[in-house]
Amino acid sequence: MLTDLTPADRDALEAARTVAEDAGLTAAIGGDVLGIEMDGTLAELIGIALAFVVLALTFGSLVAAGMPLLTALVGVGIGVAAIATLTGFAELGTTAPALGTMLGPAVGIDYALFILSRYQAEVRAGRPLDEAAGRAVGTAGSAVVFAGLTVIIALVGLSVCGIGFLTEMGVAGAFTVAVAVLVALTLLPALLGFAGPRATGRRPRIPAQPTDPAAVPETDDAPAVPAAAPRTLGRRWAEGIARHRRPALVAGIALAAVAALPAASLRLALPGDSTKPADSDARVAYDLISEHFTAGANGPLLVPWPPGTTPTSPPLSPP
Repeated sequence: MLTDLTPADRDALEAARTVAEDAGLTAAIGGDVLGIEMDGTLAELIGIALAFVVLALTFGSLVAAGMPLLTALVGVGIGVAAIATLTGFAELGTTAPALGTMLGPAVGIDYALFILSRYQAEVRAGRPLDEAAGRAVGTAGSAVVFAGLTVIIALVGLSVCGIGFLTEMGVAGAFTVAVAVLVALTLLPALLGFAGPRATGRRPRIPAQPTDPAAVPETDDAPAVPAAAPRTLGRRWAEGIARHRRPALVAGIALAAVAALPAASLRLALPGDSTKPADSDARVAYDLISEHFTAGANGPLLVPWPPGTTPTSPPLSPP
């Protein structure tokens, strides 16, 4: 079986390819025998960098921008480490942590944004930092718990399919989301306490009081005049869009059209050797087999072993 191959077996396979190439033959190794090539690290780093820039512009503070990213990475790290530890006590597939590592950063940043945004709103309203943090967790924290529960229920629902690897992915992803909720409710308030005023972004603005005497009620039991809302960055952005709504509409449609261009070459199928880079060994082997033995020859032939037995040798592959 594939899992029974040793590094020496893979080295022997590489040596056989070298011998074939020295003899003037075209040789390429396909399938998963040499391991699964995991690429995409650069794309993840670019995504984190862009998220940091957007958060810095939104909150007006580098410290505040780094907090959601830090809490998200901590949550994913704890979730993946726990899943890796569990493999010492139970058998889990290699795809188990995949869903958690994809959802963890997204929900971790999202949940931290709920609380951090409410925290800055409370500070702008004139509340002390510690009271603002408590109110943010007590109000926005309930939304975080509700959102996390809905995602957890949806992921655990994958077990209804009765497919083993989907159940493992769903449960592992649900655990990672639960960790992200706990981190947002515990670690983020602690970071706010350490950061102090540096996490508040721009200095709070004192709402302007009405100066017109006619605007002040004459009776003592009349409700107080509401103070003018502070002009936050989000409010200024909305006002700017409203003033230039036509150019904003055209720019938004153009941006959406450019972002939708990759959909023209979208492949609705599971990734395989045919989707790998053209110069990779697995892709070369796939193309050679398709060219000389028709495209269907690349399809794997799955032969189940009888229940209760253990295979002593790898099953034969199709020619």
